[in-house]
Amino acid sequence: MMKIKIIGFWQESGWKGSLKNIDSVDFSPKNTYEVQEKVLNYLSAGVFIFGLRTNSICIFSNEDIGSPTVYTDGEFAWTNEYIHYLKNGYISINKDLLIQIKKNNYICPSRDDIGIHKLIAIGDLFQDKSSLTYL
Repeated sequence: MMKIKIIGFWQESGWKGSLKNIDSVDFSPKNTYEVQEKVLNYLSAGVFIFGLRTNSICIFSNEDIGSPTVYTDGEFAWTNEYIHYLKNGYISINKDLLIQIKKNNYICPSRDDIGIHKLIAIGDLFQDKSSLTYL
């Protein structure tokens, strides 16, 4: 059975993950060594899995983040909300995800690199939440 590690899903939205609730968010100062431009570029270049027709609001600034969208590199799945919170220094990057990003030389695998069958399987995993590994 295939598994994917998900990052940045709120528990209040029915997901377990690194953003469990406002009390457990790791508030870290904005610093360039932790959330570098190339890390954010990697995350922004993730392969689109699905999105929702609603807007998400930042819980810290009330800024409109846009429609919740899920991306992947074939090993991890993350949201555009996660990118927003990293970019603005509200949270620290997950250590396992950072290891994966460095392993990929800061270049996110493309749709062709991951393969259409794996991408379909990843999308299907979100239908069966028991198949997801929460970090």
